[in-house]
Amino acid sequence: MPLTSRMLKGDRAFESALVNDRAHITPGSRGNQVWKIQAALMIVMDPPPKIGGNELATKAKFCGPTTTAAVLEFKRTRDIINRSYENDYPIVGKMTVGQLDKELRNKEGGDPSPLRP
Repeated sequence: MPLTSRMLKGDRAFESALVNDRAHITPGSRGNQVWKIQAALMIVMDPPPKIGGNELATKAKFCGPTTTAAVLEFKRTRDIINRSYENDYPIVGKMTVGQLDKELRNKEGGDPSPLRP
């Protein structure tokens, strides 16, 4: 199913991570996809996670320790860790991208039903 939230739909990094294990976003990653993960987590988590300014900085966009901790917390509280191959590994892959997209869409007021005109 394609991504539907305004923040993630059409973004190649997330569309790929949704279907391809090799496209997972991992600790140490840098770039716009990391910034979007950080922003999405701050939008959907209550309370919003505390992500270090050195990871959020425009030039950084870095998946460092505080971003990693926020990803893990998001995954744990939603039980979206695939225990067949990961225990507490903070990858942003298929399940995480799908859940972020769903929660962002709900925050945007979107209807997840594909039957909506």
